Amino acid sequence: MKALSNLTVVALATLTNIAIAGTGSSADAYQTFQRQNLYEPASYVLNREARGAVTIYDGFTSAEVDQVMDEQYERIGNMMFTRMVYVSDEGDEVVFDDGCD
Repeated sequence: MKALSNLTVVALATLTNIAIAGTGSSADAYQTFQRQNLYEPASYVLNREARGAVTIYDGFTSAEVDQVMDEQYERIGNMMFTRMVYVSDEGDEVVFDDGCD
């Protein structure tokens, strides 16, 4: 049996998680999928990272990223965060435009 590529495995997992999410927008389902991979990564995610793969996370707040950096230090070399959301003291949200869209 031919082995699936990393990209194929990730694509299948993404589609599966979006389908499982059922109701709500696909953006909500994708955010749920990202949160699960960030906070409670599946074994295939950890295996990919162990082989050097980088997982890109999009739209997390700076507080969430700080938390992950503290709690999952061993994984940070395999994470990339794009369009981070910064919340001002007044509660305004500002998205950092890193040009990675």
